[in-house]
Amino acid sequence: PPPVVADQLVKWSAQDTAAGYLADKLTAGTGIEITPKGDHSGCILNLVQQDQDRLVAVDDLDPTPGYLLEKLLAGANVEITKDAATGKVKITSTASGGGGTRVGSRVYCAASQDLYQAWSDTAWQDVWYDTELYDVGNLFDPGVVPNENGFRVPSSGVYAVSGGVPFPADATGGRRGVRLVQVRFGPSGWTRPLAWLMVPPQQNGKKTWVSVSTVAYIDANDGLKLQYFHDATADPLTVAAGSGPGDLWLAAELVSQ
Repeated sequence: PPPVVADQLVKWSAQDTAAGYLADKLTAGTGIEITPKGDHSGCILNLVQQDQDRLVAVDDLDPTPGYLLEKLLAGANVEITKDAATGKVKITSTASGGGGTRVGSRVYCAASQDLYQAWSDTAWQDVWYDTELYDVGNLFDPGVVPNENGFRVPSSGVYAVSGGVPFPADATGGRRGVRLVQVRFGPSGWTRPLAWLMVPPQQNGKKTWVSVSTVAYIDANDGLKLQYFHDATADPLTVAAGSGPGDLWLAAELVSQ
């Protein structure tokens, strides 16, 4: 007679009414994976890596943890988004100035320029320019500000403004000066000094470098100019052609709105 094969079925407990193979009696729970061995001689129990809790709380008093984007609140002139390329949170300023849309320009005169004598310190004259170093926001527009004399700002705000003049060597007279002015265009326009500096001329055949800077609130469409004054005997004093961005120059940058 054939050999007797022992019963290979199992029950989970005495109350189990249906005996079966071991594989039928095991059910994978959370985080567990059951894999039969290749020769069917048993099974392998594996721990499955679970996604960790990726929610965040503002502090220990926050009763409702959530995803990061849900916990960030955009203030004025701030935009918070998820960057599609990196998957990271992107925080952007939407205001002009302060890291948003840049507004600013720097210009200078590369051609020769005659600086004419004035015997009264009320007779200031405009410096003019022919070269843009940069111009973001179209501040320098010769068709709008006559004679290429300066800027017209596109939006109201606080601007950092600076400019300078290299007065040619001439020791005569007593004063060399520059000033920054705000200009209101139109029939009822006006010119308002923002900052100025007056110095004596250098001696021993040296140039007199004079520059001035300030920070001021400027209304949209107002102009910004650099003006000069000198009382040298020679008339005019001529700044030679070939000057660079650090010679006859004017710069303005929107820093806050």
